[in-house]
Amino acid sequence: MSKDSVICHFDIIDTSNLGNHIGLINVLTACAPLLRPRATSSLYTESLLAASGNPSTSLSSLLGINTQTFSMLIGIVPHGLESGVTLENIANEVALRMVAKGCPSGDQTQYRLRVQWKYPAAIEGPNKQAVQQESISRIGVKFEPQELAACLHSVYKGMFVQEDMSTLFSRMQRKRAEGFPNDMPRYTQAAFVALLRLVKIRVSVDWDRLMTQLLDSIVSDQSLIAGSSSFQELNMHLASFGVWTVDVLAAGPRQVPGRIDPPLRPRSSNDGTPG
Repeated sequence: MSKDSVICHFDIIDTSNLGNHIGLINVLTACAPLLRPRATSSLYTESLLAASGNPSTSLSSLLGINTQTFSMLIGIVPHGLESGVTLENIANEVALRMVAKGCPSGDQTQYRLRVQWKYPAAIEGPNKQAVQQESISRIGVKFEPQELAACLHSVYKGMFVQEDMSTLFSRMQRKRAEGFPNDMPRYTQAAFVALLRLVKIRVSVDWDRLMTQLLDSIVSDQSLIAGSSSFQELNMHLASFGVWTVDVLAAGPRQVPGRIDPPLRPRSSNDGTPG
C-alpha cells in the first residue's frame, strides 16, 4: 500500500469555532491537506471575535497578512475572494451591532465570523472538468525569496503577538475593558513550522534563500520574546519536520564544534553562502 493511499480526503470539512481554541492558522494548516482537491470541496471555519475595530478586516488580522496572500500560500481561498462578493459573512453581525448601539445594556461585545474556503476555480478546465488531484494540490505561485520571507515573518509575528512587548499594555487594557481573551496563546514554534511545510509544497521559490532570510529576520527581531529565546526550538522543529536543517544539526556528532557562536543562528545572506 502506498503512503498516499492511506490519507483520507473529505469533500466537506466543518471545523465550527475550533479556531478560537487552537488558532485559525492551525486549523487551516491541518485541514487544507485533507480537503479533496476538487472545486466543489469546501472547508468551513468559524471564529468568535471581539466586536472592536473594523469587522471587515478581522480575517486578515487573524492570519497576520492580507487574506489574498495567505490564500496563495496554503492553496485554498475564501469563496468570496473568488466570486468578488465578500470575504466574510458578517452582514448580520454588523446589523446587530448597529441596533445594539441604542441599547446601553445590550451593546454587542462579540461577533461570529464564518468563512467558506475552497480550491480556486482555476483548477477546472474550460469544460468545468476537474483536473487530476495531484496537480490540483500542487498548483503554486512563484515568489521572490525576499518578498515571501517578509510575508512569513509577518505571519510569525501575528502568531506570537501576545509576546510583543510593545503592545502588551494596550492589550491588557483591551482585555480588561472587553473581557474577551482573544490574545491567549494558541501557537507554538512547531505550529509555525507545520505551516512552512505546507507552504513549501504549495509555492515555487528558492527555498534556501527564503529560509536564510526568514531566519535572519526572526532572530534579529527584538519586538518578540519568542524570536531569539525560542530560536533553538524553532531550528529543532525545522529539522524534524524536514523543512530546513542548519549546518550544525546536519553534521554528525563528531563533527559538531565544541562552541557554537552564535548558537544555531543562520549565516547572513550577505556573505554569499547558504544558511
